[in-house]
Amino acid sequence: MILIDYKRIKDLQSKQKEILLFASKIDERRISTKIDPQLSPISWHLIHCTYIEVLWLRSIYLHDNYYKDKLEKIADSSLVPENKRGKNLPKLEELLLFAKKIFSENIRIIKETACSKKKEGQLKLSYLLDFLNQHHAQHIETMKVIKNMLNIKFSKSFHKNAFEITPKDYKFSGEEVKEGKYLIGAGKKEFSYDNEKPRNIIYLKDFLISKKIITVAEWFTFILDNGYNRKEFWSSKG
Repeated sequence: MILIDYKRIKDLQSKQKEILLFASKIDERRISTKIDPQLSPISWHLIHCTYIEVLWLRSIYLHDNYYKDKLEKIADSSLVPENKRGKNLPKLEELLLFAKKIFSENIRIIKETACSKKKEGQLKLSYLLDFLNQHHAQHIETMKVIKNMLNIKFSKSFHKNAFEITPKDYKFSGEEVKEGKYLIGAGKKEFSYDNEKPRNIIYLKDFLISKKIITVAEWFTFILDNGYNRKEFWSSKG
């Protein structure tokens, strides 16, 4: 008996619900707004995430091209140029109903496939679930950025509730990485993107790295202090 990876499936369901809920709360007038030349409208992110699921799960994994053929001309990032994304899409309500239907069907397909495949095929399905979770998480993050930009431009209440970032001095606390050879890159079993492979050994000179993440307020101080133009803070490549 093959054990179904409920955690990965639950994570994917969570991402699906977040995408649907997020898109449902965007004003119909704004969901197809292209707020920046480098950012696709939120409506396109919704149909694109739906397309990626059917592309990898149904077309590539199960050799069912029905939905791939229907959606690729409006949702494939390699086929649809940025200036065309979000155009000629159905209304929001129809789009949400379609995405919800496909997401639900895909979860059912995943569970059925997990039960029917041999154990060696299970690793491939697990990898696919990891990929879909990573992919959706990246688009959710982008959608949130777009929503903030829409709010800044169109929402009056946003400016009433927003707060100004106060610059804050950064106090460095470093961890030393000693000179030597280090193994970097992803292994064969865990999920990874192609630019994280192959696993290899590199040689590093010793250096210090911060123990904590730099905050927006701290980086704001760096900007105000002309940090981008001060050569002492940058290597020649930087």
